[in-house]
Amino acid sequence: MNERAKAPGRGYLGRGLLVVIALGGLSLVAVAGAGYRWFGDLRMHVLLALIVSLLLVFAQLWISIYLVGTSRLIGKTVAAHGFDPAEDDLRRRLVRRALPWLLLGALAVLAAFLSGAFAMIRQGELHPRYWHHAVFFVTLGLQFAALYAARPGLVETERRIRALDGRIGSSS
Repeated sequence: MNERAKAPGRGYLGRGLLVVIALGGLSLVAVAGAGYRWFGDLRMHVLLALIVSLLLVFAQLWISIYLVGTSRLIGKTVAAHGFDPAEDDLRRRLVRRALPWLLLGALAVLAAFLSGAFAMIRQGELHPRYWHHAVFFVTLGLQFAALYAARPGLVETERRIRALDGRIGSSS
């Protein structure tokens, strides 16, 4: 393994998932453009919305699963090797802070997609389009809030994994 991969704070999985969320958030703007007919048509808007929605929900749920799974693994490793669990308090707090934002972001994407479906099906009778637009803007804000909340937790988790790996490797 090269030295760059061993450097602290070089978490490729976490960084990749954050890039997916950032690109997904920017893609929401492109989907809105298709909806406002800046380019494309309504069918293109629905297709793009489906693709971006699946991408964002997948990325946010994957980060959530990754954070929960690595938290359990780190906890078991700390207990098994007799390390001080208090050293892990910062990471646990950051993960607990990130999870609700990630789940809210995923739910907001689904709400935006479904509100668009209702607006399209009912043609504005019971579900006016401005509700879809309002949900879209809330969703866009929540995507960047989830990105902002998840980054410190992912960075600290990757740092902690590398630190434990170094301590365990040096003791054996």
